[in-house]
Amino acid sequence: MRLLTDTMRLLTDTIRLLTDTMRLLTDTIHLLTDTIRLLTDTMRLLTDTMRLLTDTIRLLTDTIRLLTDTIRLLTDTMRLLTDTIHLLTDTMRLLTDTMRLLTDTMRLLTDTMRLLTDTMRLLTDTMRLLTDTMRLLTFRLPYQANAM
Repeated sequence: MRLLTDTMRLLTDTIRLLTDTMRLLTDTIHLLTDTIRLLTDTMRLLTDTMRLLTDTIRLLTDTIRLLTDTIRLLTDTMRLLTDTIHLLTDTMRLLTDTMRLLTDTMRLLTDTMRLLTDTMRLLTDTMRLLTDTMRLLTFRLPYQANAM
């Protein structure tokens, strides 16, 4: 009878472990979803940054043509060129930050995938333990019933 009680406790503990593992798996999936969402947002930001960089380069080209054609507007054109360079610098900073964020996101995705792999291994081990426990319980239950 004690063996049956211990086996039932072990089965209960195994079910708790399986439940905890499923919660961990769910949390991991949520983390992976958030990571993918962050990666998507980062890619959108990178695309917008590239568009802004392209527009800035076009503006710089137009400014240079205007400088060549109109010496009279040299002061205004130089001011616009300075603003464009600041915008280009800010854009490059944003691009650099975006690339760092993308790198961090990829690291997080890699860590998440490792965690998911570990969780799946734990789930597999738990399922094996549950199967072994059920086999043991099935095998010993008739003997214990006869022993009573």
